[in-house]
Amino acid sequence: ERDAFAAALDCDVLFVAVDRPLPKDVLNNIAYVHHIPVVFGGIRVATKLDGDLADATWSVVRASPDLRCLRCDGQYTTSDVMMELDGSFDDPSYVAGHTANNGNENVFPFSLNLGSSMVLEMLRMILRETWWPESSSKFHFSYVSHRLETNIAKCHEGCSIKERTGDGDNWSYPFLEEPVARVDEPRKVRHRVVSFMQSGLRFFNRFLKDR
Repeated sequence: ERDAFAAALDCDVLFVAVDRPLPKDVLNNIAYVHHIPVVFGGIRVATKLDGDLADATWSVVRASPDLRCLRCDGQYTTSDVMMELDGSFDDPSYVAGHTANNGNENVFPFSLNLGSSMVLEMLRMILRETWWPESSSKFHFSYVSHRLETNIAKCHEGCSIKERTGDGDNWSYPFLEEPVARVDEPRKVRHRVVSFMQSGLRFFNRFLKDR
């Protein structure tokens, strides 16, 4: 977990398609604490009693300090995270009765559309010019009704994740056994710069003496 968290901090943008609430919470915090945009995608496929397709829907949500976070968007709750930590999501009887896990199979053609949509959202973040319309924080597509819905939304008032925006390495994710802290990195950089300058000064002094 620690290695994955550290690797995520070295990314410029994160593509996310996880189902469990704990990794959603980790990446949601990274989006705001470390200003690394997250492009989250999810698919839901519903079937009728006879097994035929009832509907397939997929959504793309962008989480970044200027938009609504994944938790405020309803992608997970803090109680979901706590239940995963205490093993509730690993209990077969609990999973069987949890409606969020019914009909969440990923079907390849729908996944292709979702994946390309996530990439296009990333490109829009990079290429967007000031005259373009404001980007939506979420779009939701229904396959059967062939309807696309978009939404521009902010976090709820008092959102604790939003309040951590820009805290960087001064904040540690509480559920990591070994927190990832890089607060000493600027000191290391300064030390390398000073050492380089000192080495250059010694070389210059020797050069003057030789002359």
